[in-house]
Parts: sequence; structure tokens; C-alpha cells
Amino acid sequence: MLVFTTEEAWGYTKKPAGAPDSVHLALLPEPAEVASGLDAAKLTRWERLLEVRGVVLKALEEARQAKTIGTSLEARVRLTGAKVDDYAAGLPELFVVSQVVLEPGDQIRVTVERAKGAKCERCWKYSVFTGAVCEPCAEALREMLG
Repeated sequence: MLVFTTEEAWGYTKKPAGAPDSVHLALLPEPAEVASGLDAAKLTRWERLLEVRGVVLKALEEARQAKTIGTSLEARVRLTGAKVDDYAAGLPELFVVSQVVLEPGDQIRVTVERAKGAKCERCWKYSVFTGAVCEPCAEALREMLG
């Protein structure tokens, strides 16, 4: 199905001159071509976020091996000294955890504990929201069902 979906999307995508008619005949861009379209500040921010993500993923694996958590969605991550406050809302998705708490500090330190609340029946994240589903899922369902 993905083959057909990508081909259909390719038909609606703005393409450079000389692009093939089929997505399956196109070559992937070279890294330098992709990077040239991004500004240096964005690249630096992403590098920082990916560096912090690497530290968090290592701590999650250690917590998994210590049986503190079973899956990453069972985790609440306390992140000290990471200086990523501007991205706080997106950190749970970046780390694939239920909750992230940011704390001030001089150096990066990660503490993994069990997430607070109950498991959402829809997305499997843990939330203190009372109900069968978490707040974001409840909002999505309200939009879908009217």
C-alpha cells in the first residue's frame, strides 16, 4: 500500500526540473543538498536535541534493564541541566515517553521513574487525566466524533 501512496503523493508534489515521472525512479538527495536548505541555527538546535535524546535513550535502556520500566511509555523522565525549555511540549514525543519534567542545573542528568497516572487506552501514554483516555486523545476524539 505504501508503494501506491508514495506514487500518488509524488503526483501532487512540486518537483524540480528534470524530475522523473515516478517517485520510484527518483534518487534520494545527497546530505549536502538537504543541509543547504536549512539554516545553521536550526541545525545547531537539532544537534543539541539529538544529543540530549541520546543521553535520555541510554538512561531509558538502563531503567528497562533494571526493571524500573517495561517500555519507554511507562517512563517519566526528569531532565536536569539540558537547557531545552523551548521544546518542552515536544520532548515526550522526541523521547517516546509519557512525561518529561525539566529542572535547572549545570550539567545534564537524567532520572527515569515510573510515569504518574493511568495508561490511556488509545495512545498507551500515562496521564493523570481522569478518564479512559488522556487529554490529547480526548480532544482528538471530540474533533473526530463532533
